[in-house]
Amino acid sequence: VDDHENHLWLGFDYIARVDNPEYRVDVNQRLSDVNKAIFHLEKAAELGPRDARVHFQLATALGAKMDCEKSLMKENSAKSETEAIQLSRVAAALERSAILESTAVKLGINGINDLATCLHALAETRCKMGEFDKALDVIDRWAECGSIRSDLAIENVGKIDNGTGGRLPMIEWLKTSDTNHKIAVKTIGDVPVFTEDDISMLRDAADRRFSHANGVPTSRYTMQYEGNSEVHLDDLCAADPSLKMRIDKILQNKVYPLVRKAFANDDEDSPEG
Repeated sequence: VDDHENHLWLGFDYIARVDNPEYRVDVNQRLSDVNKAIFHLEKAAELGPRDARVHFQLATALGAKMDCEKSLMKENSAKSETEAIQLSRVAAALERSAILESTAVKLGINGINDLATCLHALAETRCKMGEFDKALDVIDRWAECGSIRSDLAIENVGKIDNGTGGRLPMIEWLKTSDTNHKIAVKTIGDVPVFTEDDISMLRDAADRRFSHANGVPTSRYTMQYEGNSEVHLDDLCAADPSLKMRIDKILQNKVYPLVRKAFANDDEDSPEG
C-alpha cells in the first residue's frame, strides 16, 4: 500500500532488524537493509511530510548507513559519500522532526519526551559536524522544551475584567535614536501590569522555593550562580494554586490584551489564541 504510514513501518522494521544483536549478517547485508529503510522512509517523508516520526527515523537510518559504510571502508577501502554530506542529511532530518514535534507539543498532541530525544540527537550530530555554536543553540532548545506548553491560562478574547473598568496599561515605544526603529514597549500611566500585591505574592513564592532548594537548581535555565537565582513562572505556579489563579488573571486581562494592542497589525485582522 503506497501510503506514508505503511512506508514508515516498513522502514522502521528494517532499522529494528539491523539494530537486533541476534541479526548476525555481514556489513554488506546490513547496508542493504539500511538502504531499504532509507528508501521507505524517504517515501514516507514525501507522502507525509508533517509526520515527525518519519523524519526522526530517517535520521536514524542515515546514521546507521554512515556506520555501515565506515565499516566497509575499513574492510576494503570502498569509497562512499563524504561524512560531512551524510551528517548534513542526518541533521536536516532531525531539524525537521524537531520542528514538527515542537508544534505537536504546543498543540497538546504530544508530550515533550520525543522532542527532547530528537533535540539530543540533533545536538550530538551538530557536534560531530564541528558546528559547536549550533549544537549549543540546540541544547538551549532542549533545556527549554519543557516550557513550550505551559499550564498557565491561554488568551481569553472575551470581556476584560481587570478591576480597572477594562482599561489597559498605556504603552510607550522605545526606539532607536538614529533610525527611529521600534525595539521595545514599556508601560506607563496609572494602570500597572502587576500591582504591589501581585509583586509581593510572586516574591514570597520565589523566596519559599529558593529557601527549600538545598543546592538543587530551581530553574530549567542555566544562568544560576552564587548571588543569582532564577526560577520559571510555570514552576512557581505549579507549587502555588493561589499564585496561578492570580497570574492567569493578569495574563488574560492585561498581558495578552496589551500584547495584542501593541503588536497587532492595524491593516489585518488580529489573530486569536
